Amino acid sequence: CYVGLLPMIGIVKVGCQEHADRYTYWIGCGVCVVAAIAASWLVPALRRQVVDFARRQDQADDAVAQGEWHDLRRMLLVALAGVIVCLATLTCRQNGCWRDTISLYRNAVPKSWSSEIAIILAVQLHSGGREGAAEGEYWLRQCMVNHRCSLAALNLATYLALHRVDTTIQKFGVELYAEAESLIVEARAMGLDEKHEKEAERVMIQIKRVREVAL
Repeated sequence: CYVGLLPMIGIVKVGCQEHADRYTYWIGCGVCVVAAIAASWLVPALRRQVVDFARRQDQADDAVAQGEWHDLRRMLLVALAGVIVCLATLTCRQNGCWRDTISLYRNAVPKSWSSEIAIILAVQLHSGGREGAAEGEYWLRQCMVNHRCSLAALNLATYLALHRVDTTIQKFGVELYAEAESLIVEARAMGLDEKHEKEAERVMIQIKRVREVAL
């Protein structure tokens, strides 16, 4: 049970995400079974303790002692109902994040500031026109601010050169190409693996083609 929790709490990283809801599905069943077994042991023990305490304190008979237990049980049930309502509210709130792809990634990016997730969100938002493209750029720039690394620089450059310029005026697009080129230089300076080096080269070829057409 506890081994299965490792990917969920971030101790063992699986994929690009730090945490993921899906890791709680089977683990949640185990936790519920453990809680049910613990309750089956604890509730009778608690009942005996309450009844014995009532007898000692008030010199009460069995009926009064049992009444004390029933009062405590009602309070426990009310507390349990409150916990269930809170958990149901949190579940409904979390379910809203799974409404669609954009909602899911909007929720995920600020929690990890992973540019790998942000570039997926940016591409999804790009189909929404200038406002969506601007929001996608915003998330990628926030990843650069919060976690400046070669991959963050490369993903921002890729988005600016291959997607963002489609929704800008020509003059602003030229500026974006220049910024994308400087970001590629920065990413290479910080180090890229073979896979991401090919992506950087693809962006640079696109920038070169645009400049040749402009000339």
